Amino acid sequence: MAKKALEGFEAFGRPEDVANYRRLARSQRVRDVLAVLRRRGMADHQIEILLRTVAAIPRDWRDANQDTPECIRRRAALARKLSRLAGEVEKAPELSGLCFGLGQISFNTPPEELGGLTTLADAMREGAAQLAPIRVPLPRGSTGQPSATRKLGLQGNALLVIFGLLAPHFRRAPNLETEALASVLLGKTIKPGTVTQLRKTTRRTYFRDEK
Repeated sequence: MAKKALEGFEAFGRPEDVANYRRLARSQRVRDVLAVLRRRGMADHQIEILLRTVAAIPRDWRDANQDTPECIRRRAALARKLSRLAGEVEKAPELSGLCFGLGQISFNTPPEELGGLTTLADAMREGAAQLAPIRVPLPRGSTGQPSATRKLGLQGNALLVIFGLLAPHFRRAPNLETEALASVLLGKTIKPGTVTQLRKTTRRTYFRDEK
């Protein structure tokens, strides 16, 4: 019997990300969280993007921790180029109507029929946003000055990123849902209350590009 060919993300994603994606997709804890999100109005294509984004967190964290000043400048410059190109694409009749979705490409589809499709310009803007490295500031010491610089560990970073992805879909802090997704992603037990404690001492900020 011929082996079924891989499709979608499993066909083109990076092996590490695909392995994480499969583990998330097969977990009952994750499915329970996704059921809550569906009840709160999240569409299937948004859930697919969420799973892919969460699956890539460990690799993104590792890459960010390997950033050198030269790499950071290169990423910032590329982000600016993508942002400028996105504006030009949006104004170009030949490209402004080009949209992408899961396994589909569309051109000049009426806005009311776009559904889960993303324009090329918006995809470029998302790419620019992904190039911005994340820095979490430490609590200030007794002198009022920031403590010695250190990078947030993988677990802390994963919790903050997942919380940021889920929060817009809840009227409360999605601490339990965040801990559930992170536990499955990292393959470890995360105690209830971990997100609450983490958010008391850290907050997400982004490097500002130099003009």
